[in-house]
Amino acid sequence: MSEKKKLTIITGIAIIAAFHCMGEIVSHFFTSKIPGSLIGLLLLIVFCSATQRHHQLNPAAQFIIQLLPLLLVPTCVRGLLYVKQLTDAFWPLFFGIVVSTIVAMFLAILICKRIQTYAAPNK
Repeated sequence: MSEKKKLTIITGIAIIAAFHCMGEIVSHFFTSKIPGSLIGLLLLIVFCSATQRHHQLNPAAQFIIQLLPLLLVPTCVRGLLYVKQLTDAFWPLFFGIVVSTIVAMFLAILICKRIQTYAAPNK
């Protein structure tokens, strides 16, 4: 990996981390009901949309996606400590996950279609 690519990845991760921190600060001082990570994500989306600099974050995003399985391992291992609670609440968890996934997919489709209608030139 070249030095320029490494610097681009580090810069992108720093930008993502900065927006995460800004979201946590906003959440801490203004509202405790909305997670700071979500506020930071929304701020990052607004920033990228306003400045058209989202292409600078692509190398960092790809790097983080490659590490995602490694980041999920501790969470999965920690879940093994709660096998009894998870088996007791299996069906509510199962249906909650399935229903929320279907709803999220449906909303994503609606949002994508709405964006396409606004982004497409008038015919």
